[in-house]
Formats: sequence, C-alpha cells, structure tokens
Amino acid sequence: MNNNDIFRRTRYILDLRDNQIAKIFTHVDVKTTEQQVNLWLKREEDEGFVALSDELLVDFLDALIIEKRGRKENTPAIKNKPKLDNNLILMKLKIAFHLKAEEALAVMDLAGFKISKHEFSALFRKKDHKHYRACKNQMLRKFMKGLQIKYRGKKYNDQKTHLTDPQPETQKGKLSLKKNNAQAHTHSQNKAAKRYDNKPTKTVSSSSSSDQPSNKAKTAASVWKIPKKPIK
Repeated sequence: MNNNDIFRRTRYILDLRDNQIAKIFTHVDVKTTEQQVNLWLKREEDEGFVALSDELLVDFLDALIIEKRGRKENTPAIKNKPKLDNNLILMKLKIAFHLKAEEALAVMDLAGFKISKHEFSALFRKKDHKHYRACKNQMLRKFMKGLQIKYRGKKYNDQKTHLTDPQPETQKGKLSLKKNNAQAHTHSQNKAAKRYDNKPTKTVSSSSSSDQPSNKAKTAASVWKIPKKPIK
C-alpha cells in the first residue's frame, strides 16, 4: 500500500469531500486547496495524479486525530517527525477512530483477519523492543477494510492495488429487481400462450378468397408478440 492508497481509503471510510479534507489540513497549519486534494485522490494511471509524500500523509493523519479527538492543550509541536511506516499509520488510525484494543481487534475480525491481543499490542511497541512486530501491508489493508465495513458497510476490491468504489447496493437491488420482473413477465406470457393454444379452433377452408378477411386462428404469439427467446 502506498500513501495515496491510505489517503483514498481513509477519505472513503469517512465519506469526506475535497473541501472537508482541505479544512482538516488546517489543524496542522498546512494550507492546501480542493484542486490539490483531488490530485492526491486520483489513481496512479489517471492524468494529473500526484503522489502524496510521507510528510503530508503524517500531517493528514495528525490533523485527522485533532478533527476527531480534539486538540490537546499545552502540547508542544513535534519538530522531528517519526519515519512513516505501517506501524505508525496503524497507530494513528487507531487513535483517530478512538478504538480501544478490543474494538480494534473486532475491526480486524470484520475483515476476516484473526490476531491475538498480545500480537496486536506488539505492533505499537518501539522497534528496539524484543516483542516488537512489524505491520505488513496485508495487515494494514485488512484493518482499513474492517474500518470500511464498520463505517460504510461495503467492501473494497482487494484484487486491485487501488481503491475501487463498490457499486451502491441500492443500484444492485434495482438491477436485480428489474431482471426478476422481466423473468416473471416472460413466464406469465408463456403460461398464457399455453392456455390459449389449448383452446379448440374452427377449421377454415383453404379456398377462401384473398379479399375476404382471414379466419385463421390467432395464436398467443401473434397476439402478444412473445419473443422466441426469454428475456435475459
């Protein structure tokens, strides 16, 4: 996962607009515009894509913590920011979403990732600690997927490295309902055609004149124009 992946996923989880993100950055005295935010949110293959630096991602996560938790009084400014890695991103997201250890484990479980409380706590230890454990991309991805399920109730497409907004469930429901209605309509027509064809018809002489109205029995197919193939 790269910085723009984290940025896009966080924005999607919280359903933030570009102007809201630009406002959040002001908590850490970073001035940006909606246009610049939009460039960070683009995918790598899109025209105008701009990579988000480590420093700016840390600024965004710190600003998000202030946005969600409030600013602590008498907190000195950090001159030397820690080097960005998955452990730091995980810790800042956990703080921003105000998750206790048990709640964070539950988020992991939503994404189908099992981890013990002891293993999870090892992710937040210092690197020189003997029980320190590095957070791999898969673990961070699962954590963000769990957050997305918890707050948005939908899933990411893990087959791609970038975020793919899922199709709204309401739209899927409409398409499914339309398909079901079409199938039911075709079934009803077929039943009606069968009943109609079983009715006795009068025998018409083949010597009838062309200028006389035809008494040929009409079938259900000619009446309702039933398609030869069912509607898919």
